[in-house]
Amino acid sequence: DTDGGGVTMLFSHIDSLMGPVFEALDHRTLLHMLDPLVGVLPASHTVVLEFPTSAENMAAWLLTECVRRDPRCVRLALTETDSSTITVDREDLAIWPSTTR
Repeated sequence: DTDGGGVTMLFSHIDSLMGPVFEALDHRTLLHMLDPLVGVLPASHTVVLEFPTSAENMAAWLLTECVRRDPRCVRLALTETDSSTITVDREDLAIWPSTTR
């Protein structure tokens, strides 16, 4: 959504942009690089990230990855549970992902 008028990118385009990212994360344990489980769990089942894996940080990181692949990406919503969704805009990327959250 670039102007508040609704969806401006087809799901198929998003899938082609972000599919490789989602495949790399799918069925993996996401760990902050300082997590004591790094090196304990099998490397084939983990993804080590430079920031804590909060929903807010993950949403910002995913938006950053989307923007890197297509500059038209401006917003991302990540649903963690049925009642918990974080929405991140490009402006939020100045503070997320955070190494302390």
